[in-house]
Amino acid sequence: MMQNKEKKDPSLEEIQQVVDQEISPMLHGHGGGLTLLKIEDHVLYFRLTGQCCGCPSAWLTTEEVIKGPLLERFPALRDVVVDTDMDNEMVALAKRVLSGDFRAE
Repeated sequence: MMQNKEKKDPSLEEIQQVVDQEISPMLHGHGGGLTLLKIEDHVLYFRLTGQCCGCPSAWLTTEEVIKGPLLERFPALRDVVVDTDMDNEMVALAKRVLSGDFRAE
């Protein structure tokens, strides 16, 4: 008789270690990054930051650079999903630009 054991979700700290070592260096090379948000029902949610936020290649980056490696490394996860809300950094920059308080250096 086979037991149906529910796999325990990894912690955000465990995932962050993998992100820091294997994924972030690739994203930083393009001026971007990612922020882990939460794990809910075996689904990891994250947000792209910097230049990766809103980039036309964000879908490809998510699938090949982030989702694939994390699902392989952490089999308890069912999915890895990008949260498409605007990054706070980008909102702050947009407010500065629109208010005329932005000077290019």
